[in-house]
Amino acid sequence: ATTVVVGGDADHTSIQDAVNAANAGDTITIRAGTYDETVTIDKPRITLNGPNAGTPGDSSAREAEATITGGVVVKASEVTIDGLRIRNPGEQGVANPEKSAGDVGVDIEPSNKEVSVLNNVITDIGTRDDDSNPIGVLASDGTSGVTVEGNEISNLEGTDEDERQTTGVLIIETGTAIDDVSVTDNTISGLLDTRSTAAIRFNGDVSGEIGNNEISNLNTEGKTASGAPGGFT
Repeated sequence: ATTVVVGGDADHTSIQDAVNAANAGDTITIRAGTYDETVTIDKPRITLNGPNAGTPGDSSAREAEATITGGVVVKASEVTIDGLRIRNPGEQGVANPEKSAGDVGVDIEPSNKEVSVLNNVITDIGTRDDDSNPIGVLASDGTSGVTVEGNEISNLEGTDEDERQTTGVLIIETGTAIDDVSVTDNTISGLLDTRSTAAIRFNGDVSGEIGNNEISNLNTEGKTASGAPGGFT
């Protein structure tokens, strides 16, 4: 395994280019800066280390951030994402309010195992699209060994309709059980929707641990499209 550096005068200025050039097992070290891209990790045992790897998302000790503006998609197992700032505000008119996932900060696709999302600032999810049902971290059917720890998840803004939900961390099973999930030591705040908000949700046949998370400022406001009051948190 080798270490690949991104940013500044390094070999790569794009995180995606570095992922494309990497081999399974490599570590990609990302320097501070803004990276206007969606990063897709499709090789196993890849580690993305931002400038604040190992430092919790809500820590005052964090230094200058490396910001990914379009979220991260994980399509491989044994992937670690540590110490980054991840945004995905979306674009008006793209998301469907009837679908449960619109803009996502970190999207762990089905059947990928042993994925760790650590010490990131995940923020501004769905803020540019009022048809999106935003999710900070999503792990879907058949995943196992997912760890979501030490992140600050904030400023998720959902739809203006009576549809679905804004969720900080969603682990969802739709046919294949999910086990060994750990969602611990995260700070989750500033979620907004017309219908409903949830900080952490295990949906379906999911087993694991939820512990020591700090949750605040979950909001519903306004009226739904039918004229009824907003929903629940």
